[in-house]
Amino acid sequence: ERALMRYKEAILEAEYAQDRISDAAIALYTASCTLARLDRDLTTGSATELDRTSGELYLRMANRRFDQALRDLDDNDDPQTTRAADAALAGL
Repeated sequence: ERALMRYKEAILEAEYAQDRISDAAIALYTASCTLARLDRDLTTGSATELDRTSGELYLRMANRRFDQALRDLDDNDDPQTTRAADAALAGL
Protein backbone atom coordinates (compact mmCIF):
# COMPACT_ATOMS: atom_id res chain seq x y z
CA GLU A 1 0.00 0.00 0.00
CA ARG A 2 2.84 2.38 0.80
CA ALA A 3 4.42 1.80 -2.60
CA LEU A 4 1.08 2.31 -4.31
CA MET A 5 0.49 5.59 -2.47
CA ARG A 6 4.02 6.86 -3.12
CA TYR A 7 4.44 5.73 -6.74
CA LYS A 8 0.81 5.31 -7.77
CA GLU A 9 1.07 7.04 -11.14
CA ALA A 10 4.16 5.12 -12.26
CA ILE A 11 2.91 1.81 -10.89
CA LEU A 12 -0.51 2.22 -12.48
CA GLU A 13 0.95 3.23 -15.85
CA ALA A 14 3.27 0.20 -15.85
CA GLU A 15 0.47 -2.06 -14.65
CA TYR A 16 -1.76 -1.05 -17.55
CA ALA A 17 0.93 -1.90 -20.09
CA GLN A 18 1.92 -5.12 -18.33
CA ASP A 19 -1.71 -6.25 -18.26
CA ARG A 20 -2.08 -5.69 -21.99
CA ILE A 21 1.21 -7.41 -22.81
CA SER A 22 0.26 -10.37 -20.63
CA ASP A 23 -3.15 -10.60 -22.34
CA ALA A 24 -1.40 -10.68 -25.73
CA ALA A 25 1.07 -13.32 -24.50
CA ILE A 26 -1.71 -15.51 -23.09
CA ALA A 27 -3.65 -15.30 -26.35
CA LEU A 28 -0.53 -16.19 -28.32
CA TYR A 29 0.33 -19.10 -26.03
CA THR A 30 -3.15 -20.62 -25.99
CA ALA A 31 -3.41 -20.21 -29.75
CA SER A 32 -0.10 -22.01 -30.25
CA CYS A 33 -1.28 -24.88 -28.02
CA THR A 34 -4.55 -25.11 -29.92
CA LEU A 35 -2.77 -25.03 -33.25
CA ALA A 36 -0.27 -27.72 -32.19
CA ARG A 37 -3.03 -30.04 -31.03
CA LEU A 38 -5.15 -29.41 -34.12
CA ASP A 39 -2.13 -30.00 -36.37
CA ARG A 40 -1.37 -33.28 -34.60
CA ASP A 41 -4.95 -34.46 -34.86
CA LEU A 42 -5.21 -33.50 -38.52
CA THR A 43 -1.89 -35.19 -39.29
CA THR A 44 -2.88 -38.43 -37.57
CA GLY A 45 -6.37 -38.34 -39.04
CA SER A 46 -8.04 -38.31 -35.63
CA ALA A 47 -9.52 -34.81 -35.92
CA THR A 48 -13.29 -34.62 -36.12
CA GLU A 49 -15.26 -31.88 -37.84
CA LEU A 50 -15.96 -30.46 -34.36
CA ASP A 51 -12.23 -30.46 -33.55
CA ARG A 52 -11.41 -28.61 -36.75
CA THR A 53 -14.19 -26.03 -36.63
CA SER A 54 -13.87 -25.31 -32.91
CA GLY A 55 -10.07 -25.09 -33.21
CA GLU A 56 -10.33 -22.66 -36.10
CA LEU A 57 -12.89 -20.59 -34.20
CA TYR A 58 -10.66 -20.45 -31.13
CA LEU A 59 -7.68 -19.37 -33.24
CA ARG A 60 -9.73 -16.53 -34.74
CA MET A 61 -10.89 -15.42 -31.29
CA ALA A 62 -7.36 -15.58 -29.84
CA ASN A 63 -6.04 -13.57 -32.79
CA ARG A 64 -8.62 -10.86 -32.11
CA ARG A 65 -7.71 -10.78 -28.40
CA PHE A 66 -4.02 -10.53 -29.29
CA ASP A 67 -4.58 -7.70 -31.76
CA GLN A 68 -6.86 -5.82 -29.35
CA ALA A 69 -4.37 -6.07 -26.50
CA LEU A 70 -1.66 -4.55 -28.69
CA ARG A 71 -3.97 -1.81 -29.99
CA ASP A 72 -4.93 -0.97 -26.42
CA LEU A 73 -1.31 -0.13 -25.63
CA ASP A 74 -1.76 3.09 -27.63
CA ASP A 75 -5.53 3.65 -27.67
CA ASN A 76 -7.03 3.29 -24.20
CA ASP A 77 -8.83 4.99 -21.33
CA ASP A 78 -5.87 4.96 -18.96
CA PRO A 79 -6.15 8.63 -17.89
CA GLN A 80 -9.82 8.19 -17.01
CA THR A 81 -9.12 4.92 -15.23
CA THR A 82 -6.36 6.57 -13.21
CA ARG A 83 -8.64 9.47 -12.25
CA ALA A 84 -11.33 7.02 -11.12
CA ALA A 85 -8.75 5.04 -9.10
CA ASP A 86 -7.43 8.24 -7.52
CA ALA A 87 -10.96 9.23 -6.53
CA ALA A 88 -11.58 5.80 -5.02
CA LEU A 89 -8.30 5.92 -3.07
CA ALA A 90 -9.07 9.42 -1.82
CA GLY A 91 -12.31 8.10 -0.36
CA LEU A 92 -10.54 5.47 1.77
